[in-house]
Amino acid sequence: MIDLSKNPAVSHLRGLRNNNPGNIRVPKNPERNPWQGRVPIAQNTDKNKAFEQFISLEYGLRALMINARTQIKKGHNTIRKLIYTWAPPHENHTNNYIAYVSQKLHIPADQIIPALDKNFFISLAKAISEQENGDTIVQQVIPYSSYEEAYRLMGSTSYSPFEKKNELES
Repeated sequence: MIDLSKNPAVSHLRGLRNNNPGNIRVPKNPERNPWQGRVPIAQNTDKNKAFEQFISLEYGLRALMINARTQIKKGHNTIRKLIYTWAPPHENHTNNYIAYVSQKLHIPADQIIPALDKNFFISLAKAISEQENGDTIVQQVIPYSSYEEAYRLMGSTSYSPFEKKNELES
């Protein structure tokens, strides 16, 4: 497990410094979402405690992947819908973000995400991490093995965006 919290090369990047490369915010009621590997709010050293902190990079990547899976299951099942939820226009250059993630995943922005598998989650986590923190530094400090470990920690990912349609046809 990798802990970037004390790495001077990333001290200026909140997402990496917090082992939270997706910059997941602390919810209004943090106890309702007790992420595995999460630093307790009382020990969170984020300036205004607005962003989650994790004990390792892998737990932060795991949370990113699970958060994405949850949003996709809620119907945010295209890159455009997912990123509009993840990085809303009042905080981000959302259209640039969408274009970057779509290009990295080779999935058109408005196409339903075809499969939620290991390749998808790792590619998505890499693209979001790069967009949130800068592609060069992310490529330097996050090894592929961290994405693989996050995916393993995530557990079962069996879900098809087409399952509900098939259920209705039965």
